[in-house]
Amino acid sequence: TKDLAWFYWLFAAEGNAYQGKSCGRNINRISIANKDTQILEKAKIIMEEKLHVSPYWQYSHDCDKLTATSKPLANLFAKMFYTYN
Repeated sequence: TKDLAWFYWLFAAEGNAYQGKSCGRNINRISIANKDTQILEKAKIIMEEKLHVSPYWQYSHDCDKLTATSKPLANLFAKMFYTYN
């Protein structure tokens, strides 16, 4: 769909997929950072309706971030957008 294509474009430009450990706990998440809250609002709707996750906001003084915790999604986005040697 157009919405998913737009979201993939946004993720490629502003996103991050993280898979790792913190304090002995597994962490799997995707995040998108942007100063424009309207862009993040659109991304939030797509994440909820098309990707079936519940993202949460992280506010910062210079840039806001939308994050969703999901192992399957972090795996998918890591495979789609990153290359490993």
